[in-house]
Amino acid sequence: MGRKSKILAVSLAATSVFLFTGVLFLLDQKKETPIMGEAQKKLDPNICNQLETADTRAVCLAEVEKTMNVLKKQNIVYAGSLYYNAGNYEEAINAYAQAIEKNDPLVTDQVYLDLAVSYGIKGLQLHKEGEYVDKGLKITAELKKNNPRNLEVYRVEGYLYEIKPDLLLAGESYTKALEINPNYALAYAGRCHVKQMQGFISGAIDDCHKADELDSQGKIPGIAAQLCNLEKSDEALVYCQKVLDSRNALLAQKSSATRTMARIYLEKGDVEKALDLSKKALQIGPQDPNNYVLLAMIHNQSGDYGLAQENAEKSIKIDSMKAVAYGEMGISFLNRNELEKAQEAFQKALDLIPLDPSLLLPSKGPFKDQYCGYLREIAEKQQRPFDEKDCL
Repeated sequence: MGRKSKILAVSLAATSVFLFTGVLFLLDQKKETPIMGEAQKKLDPNICNQLETADTRAVCLAEVEKTMNVLKKQNIVYAGSLYYNAGNYEEAINAYAQAIEKNDPLVTDQVYLDLAVSYGIKGLQLHKEGEYVDKGLKITAELKKNNPRNLEVYRVEGYLYEIKPDLLLAGESYTKALEINPNYALAYAGRCHVKQMQGFISGAIDDCHKADELDSQGKIPGIAAQLCNLEKSDEALVYCQKVLDSRNALLAQKSSATRTMARIYLEKGDVEKALDLSKKALQIGPQDPNNYVLLAMIHNQSGDYGLAQENAEKSIKIDSMKAVAYGEMGISFLNRNELEKAQEAFQKALDLIPLDPSLLLPSKGPFKDQYCGYLREIAEKQQRPFDEKDCL
């Protein structure tokens, strides 16, 4: 049997006015219309990407873009919120910044907070956390001056510190919010994530369960999304399904939950089920590099090394800092006895592990050990001494 990844845990309603064109009447009404309707309701181009044919995707995307252009002229703040909810943070930043510059009367503290979050996520996407996070923290600092007991300010501040990353300050911000209101579910959820990133899994689970208890009506799907990633096997599947069943869950959360379910089934040895779920995760989140990493893992495990390499390359194309993508590429080369290419990929993965913000701290060491083991294996095959400095 070929080599496979030993570590599977890879490490965050609007009403529209347009009518779709006559092309939509050619669609399979049972399958395509609900997706079109959701895209129409949320004005989210990501939803259009779930459509099966290029023609219907093009119609959907064109209509969403046309309506958004109208909204930007009529209500720039509302347009910014739609961009924000769709995960288009660059456009959200542009819209909110314009509204603030024009002293738009619709600008509220929440607009500033959304802008701060947008800066943080944009920094994460570009791997320029320091530059963009500081812009967001400047906003939260000003808001704290105006209202030092605003819970949301401390929550957003905690989130920005997570991205920076400064997990100690992130935890302090969430704890400060809980000192103001000990029943603030979102602060427990935020602190849960910090503890997860620090490797304090039992404490993370405790905080997430407290958040879940406070959110008794399940209005915050992000809590179930975190428990989906934290709990073990069958318990995790329950929370993952809650995310998928939630009408309020973001597409990114649904993609992540589906991916987690795929990993669980892969660990159970059900490769077929894992592959099916990973493809669904990719359909929901086609721009999420983690979905391609998972596909690479599954293909490596099933012996489809060419497809593993292909998906690893797609992940890297989206996020060049994805250490595990290089690792999976290395595994695909090693299983085909392409030793020099495998060595290069594993070395690149090792170089990126300290820099990859998507890897939780507890997983960095095991990934490093795994890839170093493969480098030793390559050196042995090439009948040369292994330089331990490569793994420092």
